Amino acid sequence: MVDSEFDNLFQSGKIGCSVSWGDKNKFYQGKLIRDTHFLWLGLEIINGESLTIVRWQKIHPKAGEPNFYFYPPDCWYEAENFAGQAVCRPQWHLSLVDIVPGSTSKWHDDQKKMLPDGYEVPSAIEEVTKDILFYRRRGVWPNSKVYACVSGLTADGRRVFVGYGGFGGLNVDRWNGEPYADVGLSASQQSPRYFGIKKRSLI
Repeated sequence: MVDSEFDNLFQSGKIGCSVSWGDKNKFYQGKLIRDTHFLWLGLEIINGESLTIVRWQKIHPKAGEPNFYFYPPDCWYEAENFAGQAVCRPQWHLSLVDIVPGSTSKWHDDQKKMLPDGYEVPSAIEEVTKDILFYRRRGVWPNSKVYACVSGLTADGRRVFVGYGGFGGLNVDRWNGEPYADVGLSASQQSPRYFGIKKRSLI
């Protein structure tokens, strides 16, 4: 599949969605949804393979852009379920581009209390997919100098965060949940107001 076909499928706003870009913004006073959010399509399968984080690494090898910080055989999360098995929910996703403002230097439980009604913490594959598609569309990384904590856990129970793409590629790492100055919270709209998706894969 050529890049133009791939990008046209995922490109924000190109497939029948009913988001109102003029809605008031719950995170930034005086800004609209379109100013701080990114709309993208989640798929479970592409070219007959599950679209996991590990699959994204194959689509975007180290030599190209966008790319990842870790690749096999030096990728610590290759065998983790959140990286090798989990896929996106097949729906439109409306994601906050950057971390929830003011969510760094806080315990994870306190970060979650900052989410307004109607928002949730996305999974690792959803955050990774958002970041990659945003980079493909805009040419810059979201959260280029910070990490966004997601809902996924490692096999040993540690939290997963995604980000810091501006330093050698998109990084996926783990965290014990304590306050750090460069770890904030990811957020996306719950029960988004978009048309459903009948086709869950791209063959």
